[in-house]
Amino acid sequence: MKKLVLVLVLAAIIAAGSVFADHPRGFGIGVQASGSFAQDKFNDGAALIPGAALTFKFAGIPIFWAINSEFSEKHTGWGMSGDFYIFDVPLIARINLHWYFGAGFGAHLWFPKDNEDPMLFAFSGRIPIGLSWYPVRLFEVNLQTAPQVGVLFDNGIGFFWEVPINLGVRFWL
Repeated sequence: MKKLVLVLVLAAIIAAGSVFADHPRGFGIGVQASGSFAQDKFNDGAALIPGAALTFKFAGIPIFWAINSEFSEKHTGWGMSGDFYIFDVPLIARINLHWYFGAGFGAHLWFPKDNEDPMLFAFSGRIPIGLSWYPVRLFEVNLQTAPQVGVLFDNGIGFFWEVPINLGVRFWL
């Protein structure tokens, strides 16, 4: 019964996304710069970690993908995320400014810059929230945050959190 309810909820989310999503329907590719306020996985406390990403969306698939990187004094990180926009609707229609909200996932791998720390791997759940502005039909400027929490694997199992802020551009073909 629980599986049936889960399937019905996912079907409703996908149906709602197709009704409300308003991004162009073609292939999109872009870049973004990011700064993440995150649990510092190699030190105690939190840190502001810079990064960058390549973003893309394939026509006919309702997932926005990103291959991202982050760099700090103690590590280099690589990851991939996929976000499904549940709502993507005009906020100020006359200037083509939209807002969106969704759900997503991420997979992350961090490499320490010294040999004393272990390599880290994590899975996370994300909640993307952002603004998209289309000054012309095939060009998008976006500002997004996607708070996330996840399970971290190193010498054991732990948890991590991260709140990235991304500024990007995307071209639609």
